[in-house]
Amino acid sequence: MKIIKKFARYIIRENGWLRKIIYKLYNVAYTTGNPEVYSQPVEIKTKASEKSIFTKKATYSGYSIDYLNSKFLTKEERICELKRLFYNHCGYYLDIDHPKTFNQKLQWLKVNYTDTRMERCVDKAEFKAYIQEQLGDGYTVPLYGVWDNENHIDFDALPNSFVLKSTIQSDGRHIIVVKDKSALDMDKLKTVLSSWLLPRNSLCVSYCHAYHNLRPRILAEKFIEGFDDQLTDYKFMCFNGKAEMLFVVADRAKRMCVNFYDLEWNLLPFTRVYPNTDYTLKKPKNFDRMLEIANKLAKPFPFVRVDFYESADASRIYVGELTFYPGGGYESFQPMEWDYKLGDMLALPSSNL
Repeated sequence: MKIIKKFARYIIRENGWLRKIIYKLYNVAYTTGNPEVYSQPVEIKTKASEKSIFTKKATYSGYSIDYLNSKFLTKEERICELKRLFYNHCGYYLDIDHPKTFNQKLQWLKVNYTDTRMERCVDKAEFKAYIQEQLGDGYTVPLYGVWDNENHIDFDALPNSFVLKSTIQSDGRHIIVVKDKSALDMDKLKTVLSSWLLPRNSLCVSYCHAYHNLRPRILAEKFIEGFDDQLTDYKFMCFNGKAEMLFVVADRAKRMCVNFYDLEWNLLPFTRVYPNTDYTLKKPKNFDRMLEIANKLAKPFPFVRVDFYESADASRIYVGELTFYPGGGYESFQPMEWDYKLGDMLALPSSNL
């Protein structure tokens, strides 16, 4: 019994959230029977223990920065927040005044540079119109519609299979592939879609300026067979208007792998978060056309990643997205010298923010 009590005291002492719950329950029970002492809450004393100044809260590095902060903090305050986030992710100091690495320079671009074309490109609906203007028809997946309210979607008018996406999110949580419309749980679907429309569900909370004035919407686009977890992505890294290298994303359904290549399809000797494949990847049949398009789309921008998909029979290529802050500028290189090498490739423009 003594061991159990000792263990229970340890658990309560080490978990602040549990102490708060116990405190609230104790206070409710106590004041219910003694209303006259309601104004005298019971204080639970805990044994103080010295901890590092880098507490879990101080080192939290997710994208949950308060939406209002992201909108209304001053530029200087945003930079201070970025320095904290950057250190937590990358493990070294963000020198925003004299950035040298690729990741540092992406942070600089977040708070110092904007272009109205970037705003169009990061909105997945506007992006399709932009690509059509630049390249003509047929280079993006066909769009069925865009809505700012889940109840405005006419599901009867949509085909049996389609894909739903948030217009301003890129992670898999904001993509729903519908292969059989009749099997949908419509109540659940609409509830999920409504959460996509929250203003805070935007990369503006990581201070990416291109997202600062955008509001999330819902889009539906064509479902294309083969564009699933087995899909291979070809992502061209473009510096100051010119593609310099690319990486390929493979095996999404298993253990996602990423290979970096130069433009001669030589495997480069570094990784970024994800491991290399354990097999050889073939150069896509449309590589030269992809490179031509990447260079055309990259011309206006200091840095952009241009993503492509190739149809199974290689008869078509699609531009998947244009990304200006890949990985949020938080993905570490192994070895780190490549963070500096890619940083050397990027000449920063003059600040316009």
